[in-house]
Amino acid sequence: MRVMGIVLLIFGVLAGVAPAGVNWTKVWLEPNTVVMDSPGSSIPYRVKGIAGGKHLADLTHNPSMEISSSDESVIAIDRASHRLLAKSAGHAEIRVSFGDRGSVSEATVDSR
Repeated sequence: MRVMGIVLLIFGVLAGVAPAGVNWTKVWLEPNTVVMDSPGSSIPYRVKGIAGGKHLADLTHNPSMEISSSDESVIAIDRASHRLLAKSAGHAEIRVSFGDRGSVSEATVDSR
């Protein structure tokens, strides 16, 4: 009986890991449009995806998820805290990808 419990525990842990090779139909950043008040501010981000057309998953903590800023001098990405960091006023694109799917979000830092 103990072996069955261990097997179920392992299966449960593995079921929570979303592999990049699954048939992902959509991947996106939340918030989709990023507007930050001023340099020095930060906001949390989430990366979500849909696998197989039905299963919604939070990919934020998945090591296979990629996220980048087109201009790190405007908006930097802190992967450890899952935050977008406003560095200077301007515009940048935030790109997220997982497997063969991805998206691009517009990002703005105001100069207030």
